[in-house]
Amino acid sequence: MVQEIRQVQNLALSSRVSSECGGKVVPYGINLNTAALGQYVIAADCSDPLNYSYNNGGSELVNTVFLDEVIINTLNPQVSGKLDIFFNPPIPDVYVNGSNSNPAVAATIRLCHAKVTPLLCKDIDISSKGAVSTRTQ
Repeated sequence: MVQEIRQVQNLALSSRVSSECGGKVVPYGINLNTAALGQYVIAADCSDPLNYSYNNGGSELVNTVFLDEVIINTLNPQVSGKLDIFFNPPIPDVYVNGSNSNPAVAATIRLCHAKVTPLLCKDIDISSKGAVSTRTQ
């Protein structure tokens, strides 16, 4: 997942044009949902005005990533069980759940191995500057 987050950052950094979004340079991001524990979505925000989130009709679905034997255990912060992390080109600014006024650690995703007891987990932290790091729990 860390590699996918960095790939999403690179899409924003490269100012990639989205054909689905009318040929514009748009923010790219990742959408996680506690209702879909074994997958997450990579998307482009096509909304006008931009809302820096994934929604049907206002976003281009770039890819759905399925996790193998790993589940999304915790999302922080979350809104209604969802976490959106979007990178706005060209810098890219980090938007978490539609806002870029974040503390030092803007978001944390806890992934756990689905078949190990007790749970073997790792946290992925994304800073408000876009740095991505991991911690074992």
